[in-house]
Amino acid sequence: MSLRCAAMVGGTRVVIGFRSGGQASIYCGEEPVFQFNGSGELRRVYDQGQRYAADAGRLVHLQRIAKVSRLQLVPQPISGERFEEIAASWRDWYARICQTDDSRWLSPDGDAALFLQRLNAWLPGKADLVIASTANA
Repeated sequence: MSLRCAAMVGGTRVVIGFRSGGQASIYCGEEPVFQFNGSGELRRVYDQGQRYAADAGRLVHLQRIAKVSRLQLVPQPISGERFEEIAASWRDWYARICQTDDSRWLSPDGDAALFLQRLNAWLPGKADLVIASTANA
C-alpha cells in the first residue's frame, strides 16, 4: 500500500489502503476484506473464510480444489442471496467508515492528512457495489 491508515470502528480495527493507481483495500478486522480497482469497482472479497472475485461484472466464489501437485481456485457462481449478504455487509461497513471521525484515523507513516483527502474523495457514491469485469487490479 502506498497510503494507509487505521481506525477503531465500532470496536473493530479497520485498515484502509490506497495504491498508487487508486486501488483501495479495506480490511474490517481480519474479515471481511473488500478490494477495489482504480475505478472504484469491487474486484475481490474475503468473507467468512471464503474468497470471491469479479468475473465479467459478477461476483464468483473461488472454490479450492486440491490437485495432485497444487491447489487450484475454480470460479463458481454464487446465489443472489449470498451476493446480497456481501453487499449488505459492505453497506454496513461503508456507513460505519463514513461516520468515523477524521481524527480517529492514524497513519503509520504520519501522513493522515493526505490519506483523509484521498479517502474523502474516494468514498462518495460507493455504497452500492459495482462489480469489476476482472479481479485484476
